[in-house]
Amino acid sequence: EDQLYGGGLSVRTTLEPKMQEYARKALMDGLTAYDRGHGFRGPVASVDISGDWGPAVAAIKPLSDVPEWELAVVLSTDGNSDAIGLRPDNDVEGKLLADRKTGTLAAADSKWVGKKFGTLKAGDVVYVAPVSGKDGSYQVEQVPEIEGSLVAMDPRTGRVLAMVGGFSEAESEFNRATQALRQPGSAFKPIVYSAALDN
Repeated sequence: EDQLYGGGLSVRTTLEPKMQEYARKALMDGLTAYDRGHGFRGPVASVDISGDWGPAVAAIKPLSDVPEWELAVVLSTDGNSDAIGLRPDNDVEGKLLADRKTGTLAAADSKWVGKKFGTLKAGDVVYVAPVSGKDGSYQVEQVPEIEGSLVAMDPRTGRVLAMVGGFSEAESEFNRATQALRQPGSAFKPIVYSAALDN
């Protein structure tokens, strides 16, 4: 106990933070790109926006480990551009902030949604991400239905440099990199062939 609290604790890992960041982004981009090819599935939820829409949107919990995305409610639509209200933050005491941030969703920035962009209606809650270079402009995002994992290793030493177990741990704590069972596939062939060569 004296050693732990007085001498300090040293934790060593082979994970490289920068490579971990790249791995997470690569997996996230790959899963969302594949999922987008299968179309937009619709809003996360719908809320009443007749009064102050802030508390209703704040009640919907976003994915805590996907900080690039925010929840937003559609305030009005005109087919090519929708006015949105971003999910309000809480202050240090946990109370909802009074200010309401707004932005726009342009069909041109969310081409993958296709014709379904026009089906969004006032009150629909969707995930959005800011469009780089366009202040106050956002694009529609959606949580992919498919999952994946990524492990980057140094083949000489076996050190694990980066590991991502799925799209979002907040959505699913199941780590596909360490907990998923897989068929051995072609990796099993050398064992069969070596047994055949022995005989």
